[in-house]
Order: sequence, then C-alpha cells, then structure tokens
Amino acid sequence: MLKKYGINNIPSAKLTSTDIDKLRNQFNVTEQPSNNRVLLMAYCAGENSLQMAGLTHQKLKQYKCELFFANNKMFIDGDTLTHYFNGNTSSSEYIDIEHVGALMRPYEIAEELIKCFHLSGQPRVYSDACTAGMVALYSAYLTIKSGRRNIALVGASEEATHPIMQILFKKVRALYDGKFTELNQSSRAFDKDRAGCVLADASAFLVVENYAHAIGRKAKILAEIAGMSRQSEGYKMTSTDLSGKYYLNSMSSALKDAELLPEDIDHISSHGTSTVNNDLAESKAINALFPHQPPVISTKSAMGHSLAVSGLLETILSIETLNNNQLLPSLNFSELGKIDGLIHVNKAAKALRVKHILSNSFGFGGENSSLILKRAEG
Repeated sequence: MLKKYGINNIPSAKLTSTDIDKLRNQFNVTEQPSNNRVLLMAYCAGENSLQMAGLTHQKLKQYKCELFFANNKMFIDGDTLTHYFNGNTSSSEYIDIEHVGALMRPYEIAEELIKCFHLSGQPRVYSDACTAGMVALYSAYLTIKSGRRNIALVGASEEATHPIMQILFKKVRALYDGKFTELNQSSRAFDKDRAGCVLADASAFLVVENYAHAIGRKAKILAEIAGMSRQSEGYKMTSTDLSGKYYLNSMSSALKDAELLPEDIDHISSHGTSTVNNDLAESKAINALFPHQPPVISTKSAMGHSLAVSGLLETILSIETLNNNQLLPSLNFSELGKIDGLIHVNKAAKALRVKHILSNSFGFGGENSSLILKRAEG
C-alpha cells in the first residue's frame, strides 16, 4: 500500500508485535482492552501514570476524576481499511462508510478507558492534529483552575505510523524523505540537513491536580503548570506564516498567563518537527521573543513525531529535566539552516538546574499551544 505512494523503506518508530506482548505481560492485560493497539497503549500508559501518582481506580472514582483524551482517528490497519473502501456493494463483505467511520472514532477508545479506570462522567476527546495532547492538557488545566474538578487524567495515544498517516504526511511533503540511511540520524530539527518527520507510535498520560488536593492526599508533586495558551491562527491548513508571528503569539500568551517575562524562561522544549516550515517559523519566533537565547531542544530527534501524543510526551520529558537537573540533547544537530532564526540548540546532555521550561505544540489546521512548567516548590 505504501509503495504505491512512493513510501519505500522510510524509517518509522512502529510498535512491533513483540512490543505489544511485552506491554500485555508487564501490565497483566488479558482480555481487556482488546487487540486495538491505540487502546492497549493508552491503558498501559494510563496505569503507569496512576501507579506513579499513588492512585487506585477506587480513588479515581472517589475523587470524581475526569478523562481528557487525545487521538487522531486511525485504529484499523491499512489493508483492512482499503478492503472496506474498495468493497463491492453486491458482496456480503461490503461494509458501508458509516460502519468504517465508527471504527475510527476516538470517542470509542475514550469510553473504553472510562470503563477500564472507573472514571466519572463523559470523556472529553480531542483530535487537534499534532496539538491534540496539549489541547487536552489545556482543557484539564482550565477545568481544575476554575474549581469544577480537583483532579484529571490527561492522556493521548496514537498509532502515528499507520499507513494513512504516512500517506498524509507524504502528500504535504512533511514525511522524512530517506536522505539518511540510519534511523538514528533521520530526525534533525533545526539542522541545515533536516529532511522531514519520522513518525512514531506512542502513548503518554499525566495526572493533573489542584495543588491543595495533591497536598491533602500527600502526593509527590513533580511540577507545576505556571501558564498555558491555546490559539487557532487560521492561516493555512498545512503550514504557518514563515515569519513565526503566530508561534510568537502562542508563547507570549503563555507568558502572560503565567505572569512571567521572557527572561524568566530557562529552557525551551520546541515542537521541532525537522520540517522546513516548522523549524523556520519556530526558530524565528524563539529568536524574536527570547534574545537571551535559552537552550532549545527537540525531543523528536530521539523519539520521532507521535502526533497527538507529542505534546504530552514532551511535557513528561520536561518534568524529568526539572526533577533531574539534566538538560536533554537535541540529537543529529550540526548547524542551523541558513535562513533559520538564530537560536541556541543544545547538542549534548548536561547538568543544568532550571526553574521554568516552555514547551510548544503546533499542529496542522493552525492549532497552537504553549505550556510553561515550573519547578515544584519544596
């Protein structure tokens, strides 16, 4: 199927059958959830986050915890999907488009997670392309900040290596073009030799909680959300203004929400997709807003682009930086592209104590979100 669209031997970080078996064994998954990879990854990542947070399913029910979930709709394999859409209407095997559509609704996955974790109410589901995970986090942040809930489970799960996703990225010239033969050299955010996204399957979950509620149950607080932003730029479906003005607005709004100045930011975890459009616009925006040049990284250089999951995954890695006083490297970077904004890309892991980290998520459709994390007090 992929070869038909010119996608041949393009590297991606795909979850293998062996990986699936390891997840099932590690989390003792038998019949539920089903063989659906997106659901299985979500269940395992969710359970892991609950264990780290010291929460049981019973406690989640007691606290009336809500689910905020992100995914971009592809759950069935490419061959099956092709078979459904090419079906002969006179055949008993024909399945109409409404049935196929039902198989791809993120809400179905979220409802299963509600049952698995014994959560309250209806799930809130987001499909805002590469920004979806961060939008889910932003919604949970506003819900808790308003006092409507004290605790939320925020997660995303994505089979980003799905053939349909690869074809879509190929069509908009954002997929890695095979310039380098080694997988570990492929994703090169902000580098002069960048060659497109390397897609990756992933899932990530966070427990987000009111500060007083967390203290009350004696939880270990890993980081605080100082501020967030979410904006829809309405420029173009598949790209942003190359001046970076919309990305700059997103970061400025997060600073305003956090009541911080640009110089208060010690480190930036960029969206950094290794595409010309994103890297050019984001580097220009960072250069314009942060003249003190805080170190910038792209975790996608190591982990690939997991679409809806990427923002939450990068949030978790930023939390690790805050707690371990260790700055992660941006891999495969040698020097900036000639027309990129001047930024300081961190090339090697190093010890660094930081107080505030800014993390960006920018997606197709003009959905932008920025998050500022603060080192936990005490």
